[in-house]
Amino acid sequence: MSQLSLQNHLFCNNKQLTKRIFAELDIPHPKSLVFRDLHRDQERIRLFWQAGVTYVCKPLNGTEGEGVGMYIKSMDDLDKYWQQWSRIDDCFLLEEQIEGQDVRMQVVGGRLLAACIREPAFVVGDGDSSIDELISARRKIMQKQNPANRLDVDAITLRLLQKQNLHLQAVPELQHKVQLKYVANMSQGAIATDVTEEIAPVFHEWINRFSQKTGMRLFAFDALAMDHRSGQPGTAFALEINPLPEWMHHTFSEKRQHDVAGAILRNLFGIQ
Repeated sequence: MSQLSLQNHLFCNNKQLTKRIFAELDIPHPKSLVFRDLHRDQERIRLFWQAGVTYVCKPLNGTEGEGVGMYIKSMDDLDKYWQQWSRIDDCFLLEEQIEGQDVRMQVVGGRLLAACIREPAFVVGDGDSSIDELISARRKIMQKQNPANRLDVDAITLRLLQKQNLHLQAVPELQHKVQLKYVANMSQGAIATDVTEEIAPVFHEWINRFSQKTGMRLFAFDALAMDHRSGQPGTAFALEINPLPEWMHHTFSEKRQHDVAGAILRNLFGIQ
């Protein structure tokens, strides 16, 4: 596969095909099952299901965090997910939910260029503004960076607030952090913090293996880790590959920003 191609895009958008490559390369990843219909595939799902394990379900070809359902702990939870999202795709991925840091790594020329930790959308209290007002202020910042981004107050947000014994008109104390989403996706208000200089060597190894195996030189590598600085066995897992050269995470990241667009152009056209 070449550096930029439709084949790369289609290949990596299919999360299960990507997992097969991870398995071939001995890169740890969460156990998963692909299914088409919750009811017709119920027996396969029951054989895969393990009591006490928390799952995440997502469209097999999904992007931007749309249709991602987390903290699925029972078949009833899965049935509720299916009722809401079954029309969004033809196939779905049921996957073990791994707790830890959401690590996004941007690869250019087959090497790690930038890495960040993504946190699901949140606001921090100033002791004066309501949560609704804090969300409005955060939304303005997001849309100034990228007009396509959004921070919707949906059923998930309201349930999360309720779990925190809060509501939209509540006024959080100074520096009190209020979580608004489960999914750490930038288009849904996630916040990125640069950790490029802290990334453990194992992540560089994974990127190198994947790039050499597929021939891909430009992609984003998503992983989950208890600590991005160590990556010890059993504490770090590969999630998926994004073949589109998205660099918003690193352009607007906290602590440090990267000129990913410039790096891509220099790499593609041999510009020094």
